Amino acid sequence: MEFRIKQSELLRCLQRVQGFLSPKNQILSHVLFRTTKEGVEVFATDFDIGLKGTYIAAITEPGSVALQGRRLFDIVRQLPDEEVSFRFAGPGRCEVTCGKSAFKLATIDAEEFPEEPKLPMDKLISLDTEMFKDMLKKTVYAVSQNESRMTLNGIHLELFPTGVRVVATDGHRLSYVNRAVELPLKETSTVIIARKAVMEIVKLLDEEEGTLQIVRADNRVFFKKGGLIFFSREVEGAFPNYEQVIPRKNTKEAVINIEKARQAIKRVATVADEKSRLVNFSFKKGKLEIFCEVSDVGEAHEELEVEYKGEPLRVGLNSAYVIETLAHIASENVIFRMEGQLDAVLVKPTDDDDYLSIIMPMRI
Repeated sequence: MEFRIKQSELLRCLQRVQGFLSPKNQILSHVLFRTTKEGVEVFATDFDIGLKGTYIAAITEPGSVALQGRRLFDIVRQLPDEEVSFRFAGPGRCEVTCGKSAFKLATIDAEEFPEEPKLPMDKLISLDTEMFKDMLKKTVYAVSQNESRMTLNGIHLELFPTGVRVVATDGHRLSYVNRAVELPLKETSTVIIARKAVMEIVKLLDEEEGTLQIVRADNRVFFKKGGLIFFSREVEGAFPNYEQVIPRKNTKEAVINIEKARQAIKRVATVADEKSRLVNFSFKKGKLEIFCEVSDVGEAHEELEVEYKGEPLRVGLNSAYVIETLAHIASENVIFRMEGQLDAVLVKPTDDDDYLSIIMPMRI
């Protein structure tokens, strides 16, 4: 096995696969290089997620080799911007050279490396890259960090003949995005994608050009974009019935400037309890009072002009949840829809009826 590849191309490849390595597993801490007619395929996986990319390389002798991914990355990023040569140097060794730098690195038998799952190319469907990336970014922040509830540790993706829907919740807040598009499907397909996988998908969508394609198969979801193929094992279990959580009859409504509200909440939250982060929101005709009082810290008070319809209402909310929700809304203004002091608060942009967030109130 022998091939040559540009240092910049190899570095880009190794940067991509770092999130797919398993440092606690001897085999899965490695990256598999396999020569092809087009160049070299590079595959990394921790079993739950995996990434394969095809990169331009000059092949002298075909073959495959598995090298420790993190160590190789540390080496390559310090090499000059020249060609890097890989050559089999006897059992368990691969010679890596670049300019006057030379390394003999330990390898594992490529046959020990796990096989990549089969991608059903004929079943791939195309999605708008920017649309899908935006949907993921608008929801992934609401994914639960509590590993005891596995079905909340990822986003719920729905593909159906007339659209795409992404939902995430941690039980205290929820984010929901729906986009109307025509898809070549006869029925709805749903999958829960783990948070780690979502973060890696977003990174790849940010950098790789090409049409985004997706398919579910064999308890996995596959994404193909340009020369990259990404897969993630589905999170098992049933996602909560989010439709029951979304309030449909909230009668009190406030239109608020996002930036002014975000800054005011951040200031008030400096004296909030560090655990609950509770801040009071008092809605009255024409104004919103945001205040907080903690006996052993002090108190803070802000007032904003708002458009408000309904009887006066005071509700307690986790300030961090509100700030994070507002940070993912691109509009100038946001709508808060409420009912009672302990009813779910619906938050949505003024210009997008298909994107909404839910924040559960706290007792005050």
